[in-house]
Amino acid sequence: MIATDLNDRGHGTVGVDFLMQSAMRGKHIITNPPYGSGLADAFIE
Repeated sequence: MIATDLNDRGHGTVGVDFLMQSAMRGKHIITNPPYGSGLADAFIE
């Protein structure tokens, strides 16, 4: 398992912006997109 987060929540690698990544870090992605901020389409792409 690889865990990343933009903000420090006490778990995983901190400071990773999911939308700015160019290389896959794992085979599957499980995320909770910020639907209210208008970024859902960017997550899907």
